[in-house]
Amino acid sequence: MLGTKIPELMDFPAQVSFKVVGKIEEQIRAGIDKVMADNQVTDFTVESRQSSKGNYVSCSVTLNVKDPAHMEKLYTELSQVESVLMVI
Repeated sequence: MLGTKIPELMDFPAQVSFKVVGKIEEQIRAGIDKVMADNQVTDFTVESRQSSKGNYVSCSVTLNVKDPAHMEKLYTELSQVESVLMVI
């Protein structure tokens, strides 16, 4: 996901935001909370928004990451949450 340029483009630790898009908000929120707990991330925010037709929900997750590997791990685990369609 990250490629080799991320360490050159960002200084770590860094604040990042992931946009998690899916269908069932409760499953997505529970999955985000589990991923953060499993990775001992305690300081994060989640803002949710329904699509205009109500078919999808996007959750913006903002947190601090220690290094590129930490960022990659969180991205991968968020991508595997049930009912998540994509992580940006």
